[in-house]
Amino acid sequence: MNSQWQRIVLWDEEDNTVSLGLGEVQKEDVYWQFNSKCELFYHWCLVDAPLERQKIAARNVLLAGGGDGLAARNLLRTPGVQKLTVVELDPEMVRLTRGEYPEEQALYYLSQASFLDPRVDIVVNDAEKFMKLGELHRDSKYDMVVLDFPDPDDNTINLYTPSFYKAVRKRMRPNALLSLQGDMDTQSRTVDIGRNLEAAGFKGTHMESRDMEPMGRGFFFSALA
Repeated sequence: MNSQWQRIVLWDEEDNTVSLGLGEVQKEDVYWQFNSKCELFYHWCLVDAPLERQKIAARNVLLAGGGDGLAARNLLRTPGVQKLTVVELDPEMVRLTRGEYPEEQALYYLSQASFLDPRVDIVVNDAEKFMKLGELHRDSKYDMVVLDFPDPDDNTINLYTPSFYKAVRKRMRPNALLSLQGDMDTQSRTVDIGRNLEAAGFKGTHMESRDMEPMGRGFFFSALA
């Protein structure tokens, strides 16, 4: 499937798992993102582990990226979550995850229909524009923000800068929790993420390195606003 932004391909593996690949529009090659086995540990590291460590009350949560609905699945089963705002660039990913295509239901089932949960509000927008240009209301600040973006590269590096993290922090309540993944197997750039979080005013930055085979070695960050 080609969307406005990317090529999206889901396929069945020999071990009965499902894999997701993303690539450039109108090109055959796609870059493997995850399969339905390894994603469970990835999303536990991204969502469940920082919540267990910080033990905050996450009632109003923002998820930027995560159009596959898998981080949303984990967040929605967290006790106390009353509202989840999802900011996703690609509307076709949202439609896939909602199960709107009868011939392709994998993300709908893997996400446990998370995007149909009445607590979920989906905003189709660029995350940087949403953070920096969206209206700020006192009653809409978040108890937790999860950033589930692709690894930093030339197209996404602006989502890993101090200026972006400052915009994120403005949308968070005092001592709210931020969680994000760094890139796989590029520790030098991942160290910069930690420094950029501190430069943006976050405190208590915590980094964990996890073996995410077959995805590679993952780096996960959490910090308090």
